[in-house]
Amino acid sequence: MTDVVKIADAGHVRTITLNRPEKKNALSNTIAWGLIAAPNIGIAREGLMTGLLTGVGAQIRYSNTIVSLEQSDG
Repeated sequence: MTDVVKIADAGHVRTITLNRPEKKNALSNTIAWGLIAAPNIGIAREGLMTGLLTGVGAQIRYSNTIVSLEQSDG
């Protein structure tokens, strides 16, 4: 995937890991597009039943504004 959105499958579970701890895994263009693509990667793989969203570091920040997404990836 990318350095900031990583995907790992184990058994019936797809784990999507946000890897931007310096920004508390805040939403960016790269992360947003990675999250959109993540469920479809290897979609033909049988057996996937659920997904888990996690992040590297102590915190995950789930908020952002449209303006900051339009400006840059920082």
